[in-house]
Amino acid sequence: MYILYIEDNQNDADLTRRYLRRHAPQIKLELATTYAEAVAKLAQSTQDHPVFDLVLTDMRLPDGDGFKILAHIREAALPVPVIVLTGTGSEEIAIAALKGGADDYIAKRHDYLTRLPVLIEKTFARFHAAVARGSRPLRVLYAEAHQADIELTRRHLALHAPYIALDIVQSAPEVLDRLSADLASGEQADSYDLLLLDYPLPGMNTLDLLKELEYGETAQLLPKLPVVLMTGQGDEEVALQALRLGVTDYLVKNPGYLFQLPRTLENVYTQTLLQRERTALFESEQRYRALFDLAPVVIFTKDLQGVYTSSNAMMREVIGREPVGFTDAELFDAEIAEQLTHNDRAVIESGTEGLVEERVFTANADRYFLSRKSPLRDRLGNITGLLGIALELTERIHAQEAQREEQRRLAQLVEHVDEVIWLQETKSRTLLYISPAYAQVWGRSVASVYADPNSMIEAIDPEDQEQAQRFADALRQGHVAYVEFRVQRPDGPIVWVAAQTFPIHDEQGQIYRVAGVARDITEHRRSEEYLQQQERLVAVGQMAAGIAHDFNNILAIITLYTQMLQISVQQPTHQRHLATIYQQTLHAANLVQQILDFSRRSTMERVRMDVVPFIKELVKLWQRTLPENIRVELEVGSQPLILSVDPSRLQQALLNMAINARDAMPQGGILHVSVSPTTVSPGQPPPLADMSAGQWLCIGISDNGVGIPPGALPHIFDPFYTTKSPGMGTGLGLAQVYGIVRQLDGLIKVESQLGVGSFFAVYLPLIDQPANTLDERPTPPPRGQGETILLVEDEADLREAMAEMLTELGYAVLPAENGRHALSLFEQHKSPIAMVVSDLIMPDMGGKELYQHLVQEHANREPLRMLIVTGYPLEKPVQWQTGNGIVKWLQKPFAMDTFAHRVAETLLEG
Repeated sequence: MYILYIEDNQNDADLTRRYLRRHAPQIKLELATTYAEAVAKLAQSTQDHPVFDLVLTDMRLPDGDGFKILAHIREAALPVPVIVLTGTGSEEIAIAALKGGADDYIAKRHDYLTRLPVLIEKTFARFHAAVARGSRPLRVLYAEAHQADIELTRRHLALHAPYIALDIVQSAPEVLDRLSADLASGEQADSYDLLLLDYPLPGMNTLDLLKELEYGETAQLLPKLPVVLMTGQGDEEVALQALRLGVTDYLVKNPGYLFQLPRTLENVYTQTLLQRERTALFESEQRYRALFDLAPVVIFTKDLQGVYTSSNAMMREVIGREPVGFTDAELFDAEIAEQLTHNDRAVIESGTEGLVEERVFTANADRYFLSRKSPLRDRLGNITGLLGIALELTERIHAQEAQREEQRRLAQLVEHVDEVIWLQETKSRTLLYISPAYAQVWGRSVASVYADPNSMIEAIDPEDQEQAQRFADALRQGHVAYVEFRVQRPDGPIVWVAAQTFPIHDEQGQIYRVAGVARDITEHRRSEEYLQQQERLVAVGQMAAGIAHDFNNILAIITLYTQMLQISVQQPTHQRHLATIYQQTLHAANLVQQILDFSRRSTMERVRMDVVPFIKELVKLWQRTLPENIRVELEVGSQPLILSVDPSRLQQALLNMAINARDAMPQGGILHVSVSPTTVSPGQPPPLADMSAGQWLCIGISDNGVGIPPGALPHIFDPFYTTKSPGMGTGLGLAQVYGIVRQLDGLIKVESQLGVGSFFAVYLPLIDQPANTLDERPTPPPRGQGETILLVEDEADLREAMAEMLTELGYAVLPAENGRHALSLFEQHKSPIAMVVSDLIMPDMGGKELYQHLVQEHANREPLRMLIVTGYPLEKPVQWQTGNGIVKWLQKPFAMDTFAHRVAETLLEG
């Protein structure tokens, strides 16, 4: 079966497709998400060759609704059945859809998918059975006094059951005249298949008409047609009397009764044909027994002692045995038997018919019946027993109980969810219901919003007036809307709220109510802002890191030549000038280091360290160096807390935060430092959005200073952003803190309030390993012994400076401008090359590719020793130790003694 499925909710569409693929693979879906897309797909169909076997459509679409789909299909006269999907509780919409031409509907309750395949199959079969039936018109004599009902019935049958042909009269005498006229013409056998009578009719009461048809002077001559009686609500007693007068069936004019009418007429006509066939085959007693046993109701008779004297098949199926010859006390338990006997006695003693609901317990299950009990009389009118006809109500009772239980569950669900749910009249603005969650989200009592529904909108932050107006318009007009706004709670905090509204339509399709759902999205918004900040900082960091290489090369040249001049120049004035140049070079290198720290590209020398004694020593230093009007407090336990960090970089980050706190307290105050472990369990909301589950260390630094303005708070980690006066800061301090913490695999959070102070929380991952033993500082490196060093550097000035310095240290130098040139020199040089000092990034061939070529040449020799010197920031220390090779690294710019020491280290390695 090929179905056009019209649904704009992708989640619902995917769920339906998966369910049908698994449980009803014979059903194939073609998805359309809008009205326009559905019309385009239906355009391929014609009356003679429809593309789809059935249409399944949601009632809500972005550019229309299910009613437009129905109208399009019916106007195009496409022979395709239509099932509409409605939301839970949208029975009014469903009835309107049925009136509009839908063949069936299903509500999106929790279990609707389990019922959908059966509904599709039944609707498809029923539709095509009706089409086949349309070639054999069912002729109905229809008596109805009200012209509006006549027109409504005619239009409905013309649309939904065109195979039913109506001959309409408006009074009981006209019915008799029409039947008598047929009798005179001799066509009574072919004129009508059944009678459809309204109650009452003018000119003659409908019951009197039935009596005339059954017992009148010409009754024997008139055709015996089946009769369907239509009554208004409350006229069920009339229907029962009509049943006694020979009415085959009846319909109560409840909402939607016209959708039952075609099926009822067909059923009645079918039953009549069956009865006529039985009449031709059996004598009266045989016919009676057949109908008695085939009736879809329980039928039985009892004598005055309550003993069953006859029963039909349905009765035997209910009890599970033949009841004839037994009493209720012998068939059922005492409670049920007493109930049945009491009802029987009331009918026999009063001599009148009774209609009661009765319960029977059989086969370990309760079954419910609507029983019509009448006294049986002999020819003299004496009561001889009782006749009972019982219609089973078990499914209806269970459905009602299930519906009540579902309503209870829904009420419990709504009462306990975190979302605010409400229902409101659009015209009067009367609030019909609002869930208790309103008090948690809005911070106001439910009673207050019932008293003044406008207070829900008035609580919206004045800065969100545009969203507040959209929200108010949606509540007043009832249209679909989604808005996000801030709510000012009376207890202080501002919360972000996401609200969505949905229209509710009446039977005429007009919006008369609006439903809504709202939830607190404050944490979601904070997480979004945090992640956006992280993305922005990463982008700025990448840009900042890009310039570090050039600065490092320039500073390396200045540093090396300055230190070499300091060795050779003797004049005090020149020595002072060179010292100033060297100090300024170090200051510039520190600024570059801050940029590298922020961009998370600085090189970390990590060790496993117990942070507790480290923090204690650091706080002691602050207590000695910070102004006396600032009191430094430390809150820390004694248990070891091991981190994998670069101590100098962590110290730099904490120092920057301490300086920032000092500047925020110009009149003095308290600088509080806390160190504590914390655990983030799986599934638990973490302190920060991208914080993984595990063991963390929190280092908190708080002050009671001036605080950070709200507008500045999202930018405090941006480089060169500062709120301090000119000359008071570069704007790199907190940016450097952020970069160091992130490069140490940590996270940082800040909270601040003007006039109260600020709190910085640094989270670093704890490790379950012992701390390293810190080595003493190395001794001054030995000078070279004439070893040959291959120096590879593409920057000519820096290459020359490094070559001079290596020569001064006692090494022989082979300079090369790139990796390709270095390979050539390496192959040409006859004496052994002790090590290679190479830049990382060079044109033609860089340091890594050079290493890979050279290490192959040393496969069967002494290990290849290589020192990588680079001005580019590294994500992590170089780790190329593959094959017979040893690699060390050094970040530009560097001091002369650092360079000399690292060269000596590399020569001695291994």
